Amino acid sequence: MSAQEASPETVALAKRYLALTTNENGELLANVYETEAFKNLYDTNGANERKLRLPRRLLQVHNQYDANTQLFQKLYYHPGLLLADE
Repeated sequence: MSAQEASPETVALAKRYLALTTNENGELLANVYETEAFKNLYDTNGANERKLRLPRRLLQVHNQYDANTQLFQKLYYHPGLLLADE
């Protein structure tokens, strides 16, 4: 099946997936919130994952760190971190 034969729903889903996994330049995002380590630390009971709130939780964690004292953590939990930079 080619892209021309794909249903509009499939195309819309593919576009949404690309928007979640890449930035505006097409570079892959790290999406740290998908890792088991992040889930174990910040979503121990899995409620945020079930409610699709992990990206928001990542942003909350990022905002808690001070760039003057915890620069590595501030950058690592940045929502725009690229997979290549991780």
